[in-house]
Amino acid sequence: MNSMVASTSKRAFTALTLGILILQTLLITAPVQAKKSLPSIKITKQTTAYKGIGKGKLTTKIPPSIYKQYGKKGQWFKVKTQYKQYVWIKGAKKITATRSAEYRKMETDIIRLVNKERGKYNLKKLKNSASLKVMTTVRAQDMISQNYFGHYSPIYGRWSQFLYTNEYKFSLAGENVASGFVTAQGFVNAWMKSETHRENILNRRFNKMAITVLPGKSKNRYQTYAVQWFAQQ
Repeated sequence: MNSMVASTSKRAFTALTLGILILQTLLITAPVQAKKSLPSIKITKQTTAYKGIGKGKLTTKIPPSIYKQYGKKGQWFKVKTQYKQYVWIKGAKKITATRSAEYRKMETDIIRLVNKERGKYNLKKLKNSASLKVMTTVRAQDMISQNYFGHYSPIYGRWSQFLYTNEYKFSLAGENVASGFVTAQGFVNAWMKSETHRENILNRRFNKMAITVLPGKSKNRYQTYAVQWFAQQ
């Protein structure tokens, strides 16, 4: 769906799209979740993996994605790969995100409005997930920095790749994305007017969600970028 919304400074084009892993052929299950909460890092380019610092070089390369950090020595980070191997890698960055109070409030309002819509159908409220929020933040940052809009990143590949590598235990997961809207109600209204996006919001099997809203930069087509994730856990 495409539309235009007027703003005080410039026209903001709006768009939305979704991705969902509920088809039988796309159903995926993540590895067992870590026993404790650990910091996450992201790899932005193909990285050669090592069993130890300077030792035991592996031939397999870790694809760009999000990984949990288990230890650090200088520029080296210890992570567990999607193959459940503990290795040391280079070229990783800590995940950080700063946003204004305006955007934090917008995110809180979107969660409230989504649960309000679910309440109309006697569906349970979705709980805000910090683990999913890590991934929605990286997704939104990636769309802004790489100047694209959609479910497939030129760096990380399909959005669901993050679930394979971050040890998030789930049965089903889905993604809604939208751009250009300037209010929480605007985002939610657009998603609810789209049958496929509404199916994510009203899916009775989902029990967790996360939302990240970030402002676009001067080079970007859109004024705002929102990434909404759902999961059954």
